[in-house]
Amino acid sequence: MRIYFELLPTSLGIDDELLTRDRLGLKITIADVDEEQLNVVGEELAELVGKQNVLIVPTDVSNLEQVVKLKEKVYDNWGEVKWLIFGRT
Repeated sequence: MRIYFELLPTSLGIDDELLTRDRLGLKITIADVDEEQLNVVGEELAELVGKQNVLIVPTDVSNLEQVVKLKEKVYDNWGEVKWLIFGRT
């Protein structure tokens, strides 16, 4: 199983190259402090790659406790992480 974990601020948008990879069976986790925008992007991703391949986790990455919870959710859902991509605004 190939796993993809994405941690990008949703305001950056979604890169077509990343979506192409996901069509190859990768899983996506998106995390952002802006829960409203996070859900919008999550819904768009789910339409493209299937709801079962998208995990949406509202997270303030400046809060260590929330980042630890994010990591736990990712591992609970996907089992492992092979790629980790960070973005910032």
